[in-house]
Amino acid sequence: MSYRLRIGVGDTSGNETTVARGIVKRIPTRIIRFLFGAPGTVLVLNPTQAIRTVEVHEIRENA
Repeated sequence: MSYRLRIGVGDTSGNETTVARGIVKRIPTRIIRFLFGAPGTVLVLNPTQAIRTVEVHEIRENA
C-alpha cells in the first residue's frame, strides 16, 4: 500500500518557516507492537503553529 500525505499550511505573515522535517529513527519492534498491536511503519509529526490540517490518503493501485 502507498499513502499520500497532505499538510495544509496557514501562515498569513508571509515569513518562511519550517513546516515539517523528516528523519529515520529505529524503534524496537516490541514497543511498536505494544502501542499499535502489530509491527509496521510509524510516522510521527511534530507540527508547528503554521500547520492547519494534516491528511493521509491511501493510494489504491489498479490491479
